[in-house]
Amino acid sequence: MRVRVLVAVCAMLVAMGATACAPAPPMTPGNGIAQDLFDRVNAERAARGLAPLSYDHGLEQLATDWAAHMASAGLSHNPKLPGDVGENVATGQTNSGQVHASWMGSDGHRRNLLSEGYGSVGIGIVCSGGQIFAVADFRLAPGATGVGGTPAAQPVARPEASGVGC
Repeated sequence: MRVRVLVAVCAMLVAMGATACAPAPPMTPGNGIAQDLFDRVNAERAARGLAPLSYDHGLEQLATDWAAHMASAGLSHNPKLPGDVGENVATGQTNSGQVHASWMGSDGHRRNLLSEGYGSVGIGIVCSGGQIFAVADFRLAPGATGVGGTPAAQPVARPEASGVGC
């Protein structure tokens, strides 16, 4: 009886526009470069005992739009980010390993990657002229009030400079 009720409720929800009644699968980035960067970020977090970031496609769209802007206007941070969003930007690299190495080598970028305050990330990638324009936007986790201090530069869990390219 209980199963029939659940099936009936699910059927009603689908009829009203719901796309599914089952739990959603984990969200992942939309391209290979972004996926490799996402995997590297969570490897760094795991190596330091931090919870992994979840993937946010809304942030990915925001980041992709800004990466496209940078491809035409040059490297800059997005001045219109919501107050609960931090950002890493990169350009001039040719593969994901180089982007990751540049972010881990920068105090501010490393702080964003390894902050306990952030709970999700979206990564936008645009390839133009043989180089990567990369943006990672980070959203504060529910209840978090800030990003904290700058983590030590070492160890780097994924130091290899090779990676996925354009």
